[in-house]
Formats: sequence, structure tokens, C-alpha cells
Amino acid sequence: MRISASVWLLAGALALLTPAQAVTYQWVDEQGVTHYSDLPPPPHLSDRARRIKAPPPPAVAPETARRQLEQLEQRLQDIDQQRTEQAQEQAEAQQQATRRAGNCDAARRNLATLENRANRYLRDSEGNVTTMTEEERLRKIADSQRAIEEYCS
Repeated sequence: MRISASVWLLAGALALLTPAQAVTYQWVDEQGVTHYSDLPPPPHLSDRARRIKAPPPPAVAPETARRQLEQLEQRLQDIDQQRTEQAQEQAEAQQQATRRAGNCDAARRNLATLENRANRYLRDSEGNVTTMTEEERLRKIADSQRAIEEYCS
């Protein structure tokens, strides 16, 4: 990406510094009217036509050209940085959406289990099994409903 950006930057700078080689024609028609055009005159008037060389464009001082080139390079770096930041933001937003969807599914499964399950056993971190009281079950149902509201909206 950096190589191609540098190539485009150099090509743009050269295009700005290179004069255009346009040809201008001047001729007088049968009525004595003088014409100027970038197209050649009609064939029957070609003997009256002459090519006019356009004056060269004003010269750009080397310091000015270098400054313009640096400004262009800075703009390209800024654009590259903005694109990188946007890509990071999109990736983070996608990760957050995936986490929210997983949390939503887990909260819905927990609620369904607490509402429909006849046995109300809890297993703690050491592997001990205890029976859940009705108050604990209702508290866990309320926690699951809050999680659903938070992650599924």
C-alpha cells in the first residue's frame, strides 16, 4: 500500500510539474475572420494555417515543489491512517455485536432452564450440588430477564 501510494504521489507531482504540450492553430477564413483552435483548420484552408506554440507555464521553484510534494504525502498518510482507524472501529464493533449475541443467547437459555426445569440443583465451583430455593430461582430469573433486556435489545 505504501509503495503504490508513493508511486501515485510521485506521478501526481510530475503531472503538476510537466507542461502540457497542446497545439493551437491560427488561420484566416474566406471572410477574413481569424480563428484560433486546438483542431486543425478545414483542408481547403490548411495553407493559411500556422501552429502557435503556447507559452510555457510559470516555473515552480524547487522549494515550492518540495513543499507541495510534502503536503501531498502528508495528506496520503492522513488518509491511510483514517482508513486504518475505520477498519479497527469496524472490527471492534463486529466483535462487540458477536459478544452481545452470545450473551443474549446464553441469557435466553438460562431463563428457559430456570422457568421449565423441575429440578433446581446448583453446582458450585468445587463441584458440590445444592438445591436452589424458590427465592434463589426467582432472583436468577430476574437476573436472566435483565440480561436479556441488556443484550437482546
